[in-house]
Amino acid sequence: MIQDGEVGGSPCYRVHVAEAPGRVVPDVLRCEVGKGKNLEFDMEALASYVFAEWKPIVFDLLLLAGAVEFCDRSLRRSSCQWGRNITLRLPVHDVARWRNGDVVRTLTYALNFLTGDIWTFEFRKRAKAIVPPRQRSLDAPVNASAVMPYSDGLDSWCVGTLAECDLGKALVRVRVTNGKVGGKSTDRAQPFARLPYKVRWRSNNQPVSSGRSRGFRFAVATGVAAFLAPVNRVIVPESGQGALGPSLVCTGQAYPDYRCHPRFTVQMERFFAALLDHP
Repeated sequence: MIQDGEVGGSPCYRVHVAEAPGRVVPDVLRCEVGKGKNLEFDMEALASYVFAEWKPIVFDLLLLAGAVEFCDRSLRRSSCQWGRNITLRLPVHDVARWRNGDVVRTLTYALNFLTGDIWTFEFRKRAKAIVPPRQRSLDAPVNASAVMPYSDGLDSWCVGTLAECDLGKALVRVRVTNGKVGGKSTDRAQPFARLPYKVRWRSNNQPVSSGRSRGFRFAVATGVAAFLAPVNRVIVPESGQGALGPSLVCTGQAYPDYRCHPRFTVQMERFFAALLDHP
């Protein structure tokens, strides 16, 4: 695996998200974006995130979530120490917005806390702006009051059913899978019908199984939906063992699992407030 040394016994990695094929940089792992590449966007699915107008910041956020997942699942952990030092370079539309001190600080803290790693971000201007997906007729959320991530698993189903008893149609489900849900294709007329990107690991490497970044993916998808709906309430389903259980019971040298923990959700609140100016 590509790495450029260690800090305090932790492996150090540099990952560059590449908009197009380019030269290989020594000691840098490329995460290529495009059809059949490491990160592949489905523009039809992305169109379910477009209502009145196209917002490039939404694409940047989803690209960030996909790149973080690529790093988390591709970069090996040390056999004797959990943490990794990861430097991620990401192309964005509005560099000044992403380089804002509060944005960088809240993003870094949230991911460090969630994954047990040390993240560093380098934001650069995109070489080419993303062409907006073609808009289509959507049943945009009307009188929405809350959003929640929905994976069609038992946790999502239980919490979604309970929340719907109180909120009815004011609850907006955000699909956090990118395939068929419940054996059927998702309704293309619905907003947030499915996750609009797929992540592929390096072909010669088994993915790292810890998968802490899954919580970040769920948080970004629902945060984006809350921003667009717009609402200021996100309902977080528990993860099998509740919100607190996974962080209290650890095995071996594993870092506590904070995916549904209030300390993580609070950090994501602060990140979205800094980046999107939306509470």
